[in-house]
Amino acid sequence: MIIRRHQKLFDLKSTYICLIGSLTFLPVCHFAPLEVTGQLHKDVLLPCTVVYKEQFDYSHIVIHWQRSENDDVVHSFYDGSNQLAYQADYYRGRTEMFYDFLPSGNLSLLLKNLLTSDAGSYACHSILESSGFTIQYVNLSVEERSDDQIEEYKFLFETRIAICLISVAFISGFVLLICVKLRQPRNEKDEETMSLIINNPSGFILQKYKKHMTSILPKEYSAQNRRLFVKIHSFLEGSGTNNIYMGDKSEAINAEDLFTPGKQKFLSRRMVLVGDAGTGKSYLCKWLLNKWIQEHIKIYKFILRISCKKIKSKIISLKEICDKIYNDLSSILTMDGVLLIFDELDDLVHGNEDPSSTQEYNMNTPLNIYTLLEKIMTKQLVPNTNVLMVCRFDSLIDLQEKCNTEFILLDFTEEETKNIYDRNSTKDQKLGNIDERISHITCTPAFVVLISYFNAESNLLIYKDSSPYKILTEIMLKWTTNSIGKSREKKNMFISMANHSYENLIQGKPNSIKHWKTFLNLYNCQTQCKYQCNMLRDMLAAAHCVWETHRTGNLTECLDFWVFGNNTIPSTNALLQSIADEHNARFYHFIRFFMRLLKYPDCDSLCDKTHMMNNETQELLSGWLKKSFQNYKKPSEKLKIIHCIFELHDEKVTKEVMSNMKNLELFNTPLNVKDIQALEYCFSGIALENLDLRLCALEDKAVRQLGSMIKKTKNVMLSSNNLTKETGKCLKEILEEPDCIIEKLWLGTNQLGAHGTQDLWRSLERNKTLIGLYLYDNNVTDEGTHEMVEYLQKNTSLKELHLCGNTFGDEGLTNIQKLKHNKKELEVVLRIVENSELFRFVEEKIFELKRTRKNYQQEYLNSLLGTVLKDLEMKDCNKCPQITEESIDKLIQMIKEELKHERQEE
Repeated sequence: MIIRRHQKLFDLKSTYICLIGSLTFLPVCHFAPLEVTGQLHKDVLLPCTVVYKEQFDYSHIVIHWQRSENDDVVHSFYDGSNQLAYQADYYRGRTEMFYDFLPSGNLSLLLKNLLTSDAGSYACHSILESSGFTIQYVNLSVEERSDDQIEEYKFLFETRIAICLISVAFISGFVLLICVKLRQPRNEKDEETMSLIINNPSGFILQKYKKHMTSILPKEYSAQNRRLFVKIHSFLEGSGTNNIYMGDKSEAINAEDLFTPGKQKFLSRRMVLVGDAGTGKSYLCKWLLNKWIQEHIKIYKFILRISCKKIKSKIISLKEICDKIYNDLSSILTMDGVLLIFDELDDLVHGNEDPSSTQEYNMNTPLNIYTLLEKIMTKQLVPNTNVLMVCRFDSLIDLQEKCNTEFILLDFTEEETKNIYDRNSTKDQKLGNIDERISHITCTPAFVVLISYFNAESNLLIYKDSSPYKILTEIMLKWTTNSIGKSREKKNMFISMANHSYENLIQGKPNSIKHWKTFLNLYNCQTQCKYQCNMLRDMLAAAHCVWETHRTGNLTECLDFWVFGNNTIPSTNALLQSIADEHNARFYHFIRFFMRLLKYPDCDSLCDKTHMMNNETQELLSGWLKKSFQNYKKPSEKLKIIHCIFELHDEKVTKEVMSNMKNLELFNTPLNVKDIQALEYCFSGIALENLDLRLCALEDKAVRQLGSMIKKTKNVMLSSNNLTKETGKCLKEILEEPDCIIEKLWLGTNQLGAHGTQDLWRSLERNKTLIGLYLYDNNVTDEGTHEMVEYLQKNTSLKELHLCGNTFGDEGLTNIQKLKHNKKELEVVLRIVENSELFRFVEEKIFELKRTRKNYQQEYLNSLLGTVLKDLEMKDCNKCPQITEESIDKLIQMIKEELKHERQEE
């Protein structure tokens, strides 16, 4: 067990995860104290060495030197660099660690310009993941020099002068020997290295960088089973309900297939990897880098990952960023086959446009990081370099729009969620067939791991309407009730903790638990995960802000900023005065905790678990939520409002706000389990006119969860997702229900296949509401038409059926012609020219290519143009009377010119 005075180690590396759940600590190893004597006003080395039990990684080790007598911080190192924010003032500028020697286990500290007060006991704490926790004590004595010592020093000085002269002579001879050696023939390896240095300096630097990364990057990254949803934006993209034909390519792949030769069709110059907070985006980037180092990724000669969170300078050039990672690394960017990864952009502050925006930009141009990214993504900088930008769904949306390929990192599957949860739980707590509720509330890796750790300590009750934020707040309520109770002293300490948490949140700092050692003996933790610690910091910060808004009455002003980043901050609002003009992404978890805790107006109610929500607060929230829906139209903004309602979970407010909702458009907004859960709650029993969930990375499970919402909507758009025949079964059940009101159903560009469409045909035997069904590009074959005529002949409502982009043989075409003959009132569209609306839409998009061509992935664009051309050139179709032969020929010629232009450019 670690004694209390040494627990300041966790002040810097972790935060309040230590306050909740008593989990297993890493093994602790103590060493006998070392005795060191130093001379006054001279430098002294405080030794500390350790033996690692695993591969060393700068980002995984925590080193913490402190005084044993009073816990003063002497020096700290974590997250790959020195961290001196909490260093005692009288040690500032007088300490140094040896960065290059850390991999060998040398954690010694150089203490400069010794003072008399430096004498005493020092402790070196170190931790490296599974290697354990090590403590080395050093007792330092400080002595002044006597006259005899001064004479001895003079003698030693004169002796050293003589040694230096001898050394000069020796070195001269050694240099002469080297010159002779250089004249001798070099071996093959020497010749190869020298040739590389002379003829290809960039290649030589690349070779050195790769060797450097091999030595410091852990090899245990394994992401081959993580799934990604790939979207390649095409010119046939529209967001309005009239654009019934979606041409975006979407496909689910495993991470192992990313950037491999078989998947080269996904390559493009500007790409974005998006995922919800905690999905493991940075982990995946490190895994990609590791795969390149191990030469499993051969399509890139060089992959460079840049952690934007570690860029501290407000103004910096791309050259400076690269060269700080490794000397002269920027020279490699001129090579072909380079992939730049800009990682950790979730909380990037939106900078102002650079004042010298008319100038030409190069790698030496200093810019703020946001402007630098903008110039890179718009190809004003490094236009021929491949770039992958990594951020959350709702971060940097304007820059995401510059990318023509999007990778969406999906959450865990249900099986992965269950395996992780079971691995960290006891036998009695493992998920069985009866209770598999964890996957209903979250499959986000960070939450799954965190909740499973807490469940190992206290059996959690997980209900379908729970959320990760509800579970964590209930853990805190249990902790405050059991540990604080009626104690005023502990309540005051808790209030202080919450206040400091908010200060750290707005400054982007982790929590320091320096002032709350009393609680450390009660609550420890097994993991040192910084991300999870920050979530718990946000929860305590939210508690502080709930109490303050109840006290001051500034609720709506604060919500405007925390949720939407509204920068009009009243000077009288104490909670917002200290916040700079920054992006609101850092309040992502905070605002959800805030809504969950809003019913506890003060610390007493939180500790007593006596929640309340008065009518005035309910009316205030209802008005603010209604106004927000009116003022904020972007899908990501609407989703934020929906999460606020869900986490608030107040029946009266929900009913008042949602009762008048008629339309919901979340087009091109990837949705995860938490999003689906929030939609299911908020729209329960609400009848909608339009529901647009195209390009939302939906899978079959999501459609089933949203069944009651889909059933109560007239126009349902589910195109361009990852839906299979299982969705066909689900929709069959929905369409057959007597209270179903669906009139138009868009399912294009999915993978329903023959079996999925057969289920839809069967449902239409009973359904009396569906007017339009759009099944273009769904891999429907002849088999999918077997029962079509039989069931659709019994249907009386369907007026329009789109089957474009599917592959039919003679049998399928015969069945379709039979349907057309028997159901003359039904418009069956097999070709673009058979529907005037579809034709005009394609025509408009082809015409726009003259100015938008460079925005799209060229290989996929050419393939799509070829498909459209083939469709238009087919003569065996029933052309719509409104479409003239002249307009068809004109469109064909435009496409041929585009394809010719692309071939010339290639």
